[in-house]
Amino acid sequence: MKALLNSGEWVNIDTSYLFHDQYNTEDGKRIFDKDISRIVNDERPGMGRCKYCGAMVKRGEEYKHFEEQENKTCSGCFWYQDRLISSTKHPPEVERTTNENGELVTRKTVTTVSQYEKVCTYKEKYGECTHKECRRMGIDWFTPDNTFFLKYPDGFSSIPEIDKLEMRGFIFDNRRLNAEYHKKLGSYTLTALLSYENGKATGIRAYKLYNCRRDYTFRFENGELFTDKYAFGFRKVKTMEGVPGSVMEAVKNICGR
Repeated sequence: MKALLNSGEWVNIDTSYLFHDQYNTEDGKRIFDKDISRIVNDERPGMGRCKYCGAMVKRGEEYKHFEEQENKTCSGCFWYQDRLISSTKHPPEVERTTNENGELVTRKTVTTVSQYEKVCTYKEKYGECTHKECRRMGIDWFTPDNTFFLKYPDGFSSIPEIDKLEMRGFIFDNRRLNAEYHKKLGSYTLTALLSYENGKATGIRAYKLYNCRRDYTFRFENGELFTDKYAFGFRKVKTMEGVPGSVMEAVKNICGR
């Protein structure tokens, strides 16, 4: 499994533990969806993570995982702990001796006898054995709906409709390397973030909607709304939280065509 970084560098992914939107590289670094432009040989299809213990599980082998956990004994379990039942302090024993200098030396020994019993503190706190929690909580499967690069292994391509921006009401700003919608949508400013090649704007990377309180980078793909607001990269959402419905409707009409 490899990832092509936005910098153009390829890195190998450590597949011991897999995640939805972040990765451990084989050289010990942590990277995120936002750092990546493409993934090849993705090993997440048919895989999931146990929601309780975090183990990687293949689809079809989840019940094997549950049974392996449930067959574990209490021995060695963190939650199987010693509990103090009683503690008895015996009268001190005093020993007096004389050292080589003829001085009196007094030694007092105090003995305390404590009794413990083994108890499952998890069951007392949560009402069930910790080894049964994997089955109860289930598996978080990697799917195209919750894992961006499973649905878009090559990432998002630049939107080529840059020539239509002026027709849609955008004004180019060469100083900021973007194009801004000619008027505000309520209190919001709408901007097209442009991609460049050899110093020339060639497409639209994404759009940005912001005011003094909220800031979203987003784009529409096949009629679906994606934003990087809630994750380490683009994630499909139903709406941009807190943005009025009238503004969302205007954004869809302008950018979603």
